[in-house]
Amino acid sequence: MMPALQKPFAALERFRTDLLNTVNGLPASQLSFKPAPEAWSVLEVIEHLILVEKATLSYLQQKVSAAATLAPLGWESQWRCFLLICAMRSPLKFKTPTPLVLPASGRSLRELQNEWQALRQQWRATLSALTPAMLRLPLIRHPAAGRLTAAQGLRFIKAHFQHHLKQMARIQQAGRNKS
Repeated sequence: MMPALQKPFAALERFRTDLLNTVNGLPASQLSFKPAPEAWSVLEVIEHLILVEKATLSYLQQKVSAAATLAPLGWESQWRCFLLICAMRSPLKFKTPTPLVLPASGRSLRELQNEWQALRQQWRATLSALTPAMLRLPLIRHPAAGRLTAAQGLRFIKAHFQHHLKQMARIQQAGRNKS
């Protein structure tokens, strides 16, 4: 994998393993606790993170197969990526831009862990197949920010992950306060 992709991918892997190490010690009641009826549980946040990564990877794989027909991105994508990451780092809450990434399965932590591990292996294989010429191509699309490069997409996924880590901390705190 090229260094421009290896570093952000390795950071995502560290975040994932740290998160899973943390939640593995939680009882099932805390994993499924919802602070409000319409709010998500820790398990649902994890499922959402997986669904976002899965949808992003699927789009990336489609675009890689059509890379010869794509034109490189310019400064506009850098600006859109910057704004997207600023939004993710802000304390603001956002509605999910597409229902495709809404959690709905009620799967166990073990099932989610296994799916996430397999998904990350697919990510690793796909990113390793990218060539230097593909680094400036629009291989990822965000519903609000538009087309992004693979490296910008990884930066978004990291910021998105960090955004939801804060949400999970709030959920856990609400669960402790309720007990």
